[in-house]
Amino acid sequence: MTIDIDKTAEIALAVLALTQHTDHAGGVRAWKGIDWDVLDTMHQKGWIDNPVGKAKSVSISKAGLSLALEAQNRYLNIEPSVEDIKQLEEGMWTYALRGDADWFDAHLHTEFVEVGRSGRRYSRGDFFPVSVKPFEATLPLPGYRVQKLANGCALTTYESNVRYDSHVETAFRTSTWVYEDSKWQLLYHQGTAHHNDA
Repeated sequence: MTIDIDKTAEIALAVLALTQHTDHAGGVRAWKGIDWDVLDTMHQKGWIDNPVGKAKSVSISKAGLSLALEAQNRYLNIEPSVEDIKQLEEGMWTYALRGDADWFDAHLHTEFVEVGRSGRRYSRGDFFPVSVKPFEATLPLPGYRVQKLANGCALTTYESNVRYDSHVETAFRTSTWVYEDSKWQLLYHQGTAHHNDA
């Protein structure tokens, strides 16, 4: 992901200035840590553990981490890398992951829809419980291409070549991925049968 370093520096400077004080020469200085009142407020809100102690770091709670990610997206223009999607897309075409219900649950969006090679429409619920017969797909995916549509939204296109026993199915594939809950999730997938099916 890319970070707007100039905006990050400005926000860090604003936080740093919370601890400003005048030194003996009349200059303005600031402690390199975060102001104690700010840390205490974070603790009271349940975002971090108690900052009082010898440790120079604090533990961030799940709620605090979620809010921190929202703040990063809002103020720092952090963009998830679309390059991370290739591994997920190829994971869909490995037998081990295709049969892993937890993996599918984590990466299929709650509003997921698929239109398969046959033209049949599937919803997220159609994939659970997970049941898949053995297959072997060509990897890396032939003709794979990813295109960023907007921040946190990307489109992938490729061809699938999948062997089930002696039968091979080929198709043109399109996926729409969205970045939510700190991870890429598959929102829409479509397969169009290839005329060269064996």
